[in-house]
Amino acid sequence: MSADNWRVCPRCRERVDKENEARAIAPGRQYGKVPEAEFIELVNKSKSPIPYEETLREDYEIGIVKTDRDTKSQFYVYYSARCTTCKFAFKYRHEENV
Repeated sequence: MSADNWRVCPRCRERVDKENEARAIAPGRQYGKVPEAEFIELVNKSKSPIPYEETLREDYEIGIVKTDRDTKSQFYVYYSARCTTCKFAFKYRHEENV
């Protein structure tokens, strides 16, 4: 069995969280220091957070296989993930005789 999924990248999630936090506190920091129109724009931005995007592609395979050259069946799990935005990558592979 194999599959591919799209998820939110953990590194990109962290970046978006920081940007949203900065948006949320910006009006309080700028109150009385910027023109009214600019302050209203900051308030409006703080009310609409940046959404997460599913930029992490996950590919995986899991199964049991026995070839002619194997004496025992093998259980295997292959997993890889790669972000199309920040290039975060992770791979995991496990095989075991059953």
